[in-house]
Amino acid sequence: MASFRAGYSPRAGAAAEGDHGRARNRQPAYASGVIDAESGVSASSRPLRFEPDAGSQSGTERIVVLDPSWTPSAADSRITIRDPAERILAARDLYDEAAVLLNDWADKSGIVEILTVEGSSLWYQVRLAHWWWLQERLLWLGVLADLIAEERPSVIRCPPGTPDALVGVVRLLSEAEQIPAEIEPAPLPITTNPARGAAKEPPPRTGILGWLDRFRGRREREARERQKAIRAERLAEMVRRVDRAAGGPRPLVVLMDHRRQLVETESGRREINPYIQPILDELSTKGIDFFEIETRGKVDDTGAWHRASEARGVGLFLGEGLLRFARSEETQPSIDEAESRAERIRAINTPLIADGVDLGPELIDRLVTYCRRSLPARIRDVARIRRLLERLQPIGLLLADEYQRQEWLIAARDLGIPTAAIQHGGIQRRHLGYIHNARRPELTLPDRTYVFGDWERRLLVDASVYEPSEVVVAGSPRLDIVRQPEGNDRLGVRQELGVEDGHKLVVVSTTWGDFARRFHFPIALARLFDRPMPGVHLVVKLHPTEPDDGLYRRVVEGAARARGYSPPVISVVQKIDLYRLLSAADAHLGLYSTVITEAVFTGTPNLLAQCTKPHDLLGYVEAGVAVPVRDGGELQRLLEDPRSLVDEARRAAFVRDHFEPGNASRRISEDLLQLVELAKAGSTVPRERSAT
Repeated sequence: MASFRAGYSPRAGAAAEGDHGRARNRQPAYASGVIDAESGVSASSRPLRFEPDAGSQSGTERIVVLDPSWTPSAADSRITIRDPAERILAARDLYDEAAVLLNDWADKSGIVEILTVEGSSLWYQVRLAHWWWLQERLLWLGVLADLIAEERPSVIRCPPGTPDALVGVVRLLSEAEQIPAEIEPAPLPITTNPARGAAKEPPPRTGILGWLDRFRGRREREARERQKAIRAERLAEMVRRVDRAAGGPRPLVVLMDHRRQLVETESGRREINPYIQPILDELSTKGIDFFEIETRGKVDDTGAWHRASEARGVGLFLGEGLLRFARSEETQPSIDEAESRAERIRAINTPLIADGVDLGPELIDRLVTYCRRSLPARIRDVARIRRLLERLQPIGLLLADEYQRQEWLIAARDLGIPTAAIQHGGIQRRHLGYIHNARRPELTLPDRTYVFGDWERRLLVDASVYEPSEVVVAGSPRLDIVRQPEGNDRLGVRQELGVEDGHKLVVVSTTWGDFARRFHFPIALARLFDRPMPGVHLVVKLHPTEPDDGLYRRVVEGAARARGYSPPVISVVQKIDLYRLLSAADAHLGLYSTVITEAVFTGTPNLLAQCTKPHDLLGYVEAGVAVPVRDGGELQRLLEDPRSLVDEARRAAFVRDHFEPGNASRRISEDLLQLVELAKAGSTVPRERSAT
C-alpha cells in the first residue's frame, strides 16, 4: 500500500487553537498529478471518477465503484471501494480516533454548556451520532488520500449520487493536494417547461366527467375529515389513559422504545422487548401497575395503534399523545432559544483537525442544523413530559437506551422521581453513550443502571464516571425467559431454514450501525468467503432494527460470481428466537454484534472476524471464548471441527463475569422497589385535576 506517501503524514499539520482555516500546513502529495513524488519522473494520469454503482464503464477514466457489495472480476479495471476502505480500516482504529477527536473538541468548544437545557446537556444525547459521523469522515479522508497516492489522478470527478460525506472530503483534499475537482450537482426535478412558462391548471371538465371529478373530490375531502376525526379521537384516548392511570395506584412509567423480538418461552411464542418485559412480568406479581410509553409511537401508525389497543391495564401510551400536554405559548420562545444557541455554535472557532484538514466547520454546520430543526421540540418536550409525570405521579421511571432519553431524565429529576436504566446491548470502552471522561454537572445519569455482569460494572465505575452506588450487577433479564432446548430443537431449526443433512450451519450476526454495515461487514464477508465453501449454509441474523436490502447476500454471492465459484447457500432471517438459532448452529461468526457474547452463553463455537479494526470489543480472544479468523482459508480450517474451539472452563469464567447468575428480573424488581421506597419520603409531586 502506498497510502500517505509523497511526504504527507496524516498526523502532520495540527492547527493552533483558533486557527480556523480549511486545510492545515499540508504539503500536497504532488501538483496536478504530473510528477511522481518518489521518482520525480513525469507520470501520465487519468481522471478519477466515483460511481454509485457498477453500471458505468470508461476507457479514459479510473472508476471507483461506491457500492460496497460489488466485486470486480479479474478482467475488470474498475476499483471496488472496499479495497481502499479495507486498507484504512485494517490499519487504523477509527472507533478510538473519532472518540478522542470528538471528546477533545467538545471540551475545548464549550458545546456541552451551549446545549444545556434546564441543567442537563443534550450534547450527551447527540454525541453518539456525531461519533459515527466523524468515523465516516475519517474513513473517506483516508480512502481518498490512499487513492490519490495510488492513482495520481489529474482530476477527481463526483457525479450525481456521490455521498455528501465523500463530496465534502473531495472538496477539502482536492484543495490541499492541488488537484482539480469536478462535482456535478444532482439534476433538479422538472416541474415545468421553461419555454412555455408555468404550468396552468386545466379548465374544469363538464358533463359526466365533471360530475365524476366533483364526486371524487368530495369523497377525498370526506376521507380526510374522517381521518382527522379518528386522529383527534385517538389523541383524546391517550389523555383518557393518563387520567385512568392517575386515578389508580401510582404506576411505574416504562419507556418501551426498542424493537420487539421473537422469543420462544416456556409458555409459548412471544414478540416482546426481551430485556424489559421479563422485569414487568416479575413486578406484576408484586402488585405494581405500569404505564407503558412508546415515545416514538404515532396514533396514525396502524401497528402502533394496534399495540396500544391490545395492551393490558390502562393501555400503551403513544408518544404523539404528548401533543395534548403542549402549550401554544411555549412554541415561539423555544424557537427563539434554539436560534440563540445556534448562533453561539456558529461563533465557535475550535478546529477539529483530522488528517491535516479541519472538519470543524462541517461539524458546526451539523450542530446548527440540529439546533434549528430539533432543539425547539426537545425544549418543549421537557415541559410536556414534566406535565405528564406530574399528572401520573409515578413511583419511578424505567427505561433503556437512557443516553438518548435525556428529556425524560431531566423531567423526572426535577420532580424527584427515581430513574432506573436497563443495559440493553453491549457496553464497551468506546461506547459514547456510557463512557465519559469527566463527571460534569451537565451530565444527568439514572439513579440506577442495571448491568448484566461484573465486567460491565467495572467498566462503568473504573473507565467511566459512574458512582458504585449507581451501578447494580443484575444479570440479563433476557436469560430469564430462555426456553431449555428440547432434543429435536436443533433438527427443527435446520429444517425451518432448509439446511441440508451434513451441512454446517454458520450464523453471522449483524448490527444496527449504518457505518459498520456499509463498510466493516462487506469487507469482512468478502474476505472470509473468498473461495468455495462446500457444505456450508450461511444464516445471516439481522439486527431487530435493520432492514434487509440484500446487502449481505450481494456481497457473498457477488464475490463468488466475480471469482468464478459457487457461493454457499444463504438464508437471511430476523424474526427467529436468537438463542434457539445459536443452539442449533455449528458455529457463530461475529464482528461487532452483542450476539458474540450471547453465543458464549449458549456454548456455540465463536469465530471473530479480524479483517478491520477494532478487532475485539470485549476481549473475547484473550478470554479464550472466540477464535480470530482473517480469510476464507482460516474459516475453512476452523469449520472442520468447530466444537474443538470451545474451552468449557474459559467459557464458564467469561459467562460468570458477563452474566450474573440467578434470576435477573427478580433481582432488578427487588432493587427497584427499594429505590422507590428510598425516594418516597421526599416525593410530594402534586396531581393536576386533568391531563388537559
